[in-house]
Amino acid sequence: MKCFLCHRFSFKAICDCCLKWIKITPKIREIDGFKIYSFFSYDDSSMILHSKYSTLGSRLIRILTIKAANYFKDSYESSLLENVYGVGIDDKPKHSFSHTAIIAHTFYQILGIKPLYSALHAKNTIQYAGKTLEFRKNNPRHFQWIHKKKPPFVILYDDLITTGTTILEAKNVLQKNNIQAIFGITLANSS
Repeated sequence: MKCFLCHRFSFKAICDCCLKWIKITPKIREIDGFKIYSFFSYDDSSMILHSKYSTLGSRLIRILTIKAANYFKDSYESSLLENVYGVGIDDKPKHSFSHTAIIAHTFYQILGIKPLYSALHAKNTIQYAGKTLEFRKNNPRHFQWIHKKKPPFVILYDDLITTGTTILEAKNVLQKNNIQAIFGITLANSS
């Protein structure tokens, strides 16, 4: 097997040397009073994030998420998250897996944040990659809460924050369902 990044022989999808190269650069972005934590710069992690469209993507997203979740565990008081659930934004499987479900599951394994799968889905399946803020505002995702459980507090998960329109739209749908999103977590930040 080869390392996905350097193509050298490795028993892991990303070798230890390349994984060290991907630096944690934590950011807290606040949009309309809502905090979104991210861990990697888009430039350092874009190749891995784009892998979500490939078969190997599930393994690569998980490796990046493990690194992020361990950092978050060391820097955030996890006892504050006891009655909080994790919700992946639009966690419908694409290419045989859901990258946001992988993020939710990994944060559960490392921090104990209980995931709710298939809870928040978009009716509009349009792709936002490479689109302008104006396009994103004119083409909302039309999220809907479809899970029977309605926990009082959740954390929203996504792979990347660019303009923040997706995560804010998801947060607003939760509010309409009497669910408070306390903050968001994304792997990377494009700003």
